[in-house]
Amino acid sequence: MVNEIPLLGLGTWKIPKPQAKEVVYRSIKELNIRHIDCASDYGNEKEVGEGIKQAIDEGVVKREDLWITSKLWNTYHKEGHVLPACPNSLYHRFHDLEVRRFSRIEVLSQEILLVGK
Repeated sequence: MVNEIPLLGLGTWKIPKPQAKEVVYRSIKELNIRHIDCASDYGNEKEVGEGIKQAIDEGVVKREDLWITSKLWNTYHKEGHVLPACPNSLYHRFHDLEVRRFSRIEVLSQEILLVGK
């Protein structure tokens, strides 16, 4: 299990949707990438998740060997907006760290609890 954020990671911002699944899969398989940084706002998280899933399904990597970071954009920080926004991101399936832009983060046990400024 990954207990720390790996020093090297794959940022998925601006990876076009048609290439995202393959880029993520090959990065995990061929480059030994174990940190994937994504966000629903990037517009390619579904494809990023498909690449992760393919690598796991094929036995290239176990889920516990990956560190997945996702981000929740500012417009979703209000009470009542956070949980409805989560199904639109990898948060509900894979995430290890959810980053709210411009917020402080408190770490409780192995869970990340996000609190506004």
